[in-house]
Amino acid sequence: MNNPNPPIPVSEAFWEEVRGLYRLPPGITWLNNAFEQPWPHPVSEAVRSYATKMEGADAVADATKATETLRATFARWLGCSHRDLALTCSTSNGLLKAIHAIDWRKGDEIIYPRGVFPAASYAFRVAAEAGATLRPVGKRHSVITEDDIIEGAGDQARAVVVSWVSYSTGYRMDLASLSRSLKRNGVEFVFIDGIQGAGAWKADLAGTDIDFFAFRSGKWIGGPTGIGALYIRPGLLDTLKESCTSWFSLPCCENHELLGEADLVPFDSARRYDGGMPAFLNITAVQAYFEMLRAAGIAGVEKRLKFLVGELGHRLEEAGINPLVNPLGDHASAIVSIETPNAAAAQLRLERSGVITSLREGRIRVSPHVFNDPGDFDRLIGIIVENR
Repeated sequence: MNNPNPPIPVSEAFWEEVRGLYRLPPGITWLNNAFEQPWPHPVSEAVRSYATKMEGADAVADATKATETLRATFARWLGCSHRDLALTCSTSNGLLKAIHAIDWRKGDEIIYPRGVFPAASYAFRVAAEAGATLRPVGKRHSVITEDDIIEGAGDQARAVVVSWVSYSTGYRMDLASLSRSLKRNGVEFVFIDGIQGAGAWKADLAGTDIDFFAFRSGKWIGGPTGIGALYIRPGLLDTLKESCTSWFSLPCCENHELLGEADLVPFDSARRYDGGMPAFLNITAVQAYFEMLRAAGIAGVEKRLKFLVGELGHRLEEAGINPLVNPLGDHASAIVSIETPNAAAAQLRLERSGVITSLREGRIRVSPHVFNDPGDFDRLIGIIVENR
């Protein structure tokens, strides 16, 4: 088993080695990891190796072991027990599993930030069909903070759903303080869309009052999409409905002699929400990504990202460019949203120059990851300044 508290590399040589494992085409500067992360070489090799093994029909021989290895890895990076994680195929899939597990009542109020990513709002239409009311809070196109959520929820909300990191503004919520405040105010369920933070920042879920936290691979966790996890707060399991029981939720997935039994009891952990057959290829590839960063762990990744985002912030300040959220502040993430005149034209010019970013809410969204280095920001800022 990996060391749960590995040393944090202090040498730039480690990150240079990681950078060399990303085989981007010449002239491409990838600053769009909030969209998707390019696959590093170890991930691509894991996929090729799996395909070769499948030709010999032996790739799934250790399938259950691989599944549980990744579940344990997710748990270490999220700061929780592996028993509290169900495997999913996407963020939406995780949220829907949780939503379907609750008995919603007429009059229930569900609060979400206005303009939140659809995975964190549309999934709750299931609850609305049972009579719940969905109510947005905050201002569209603006930074929405913990105070906005707490004030908006008042004392009537039964549930709140927020993104840990806003896909459009880059604001990173303080999960511990937010969840505790909401619980003190009587909110029963706190849902977190964690996709823009998982794999980049320390969540320490066991130290929060969050009830459900869902994410998937592909952005800050490199590898194929189609594998993720749902965190379910300890002690909550027995109060929930079995919303997605399948053969992989039962002991028969490990002991095939039980396949014909009709009275099996689901696992006494979040595994009961795994549902059907997991994506073994994706599991293998994503584990390879974590192995690449084993020496760093989540603490090392967070340290690296704080350094990079800080360097970007300094360069933006020198160029007279004001990001929406202070890259040097407590709520900074690896998403830096830049407001600039002619943002759409500037983003298109960046793309044509090989600097890949996104346009979100009329702003240029820059999202570096650990394989980037400060020099990548020089091309970015030069083109933005030229376009003003």
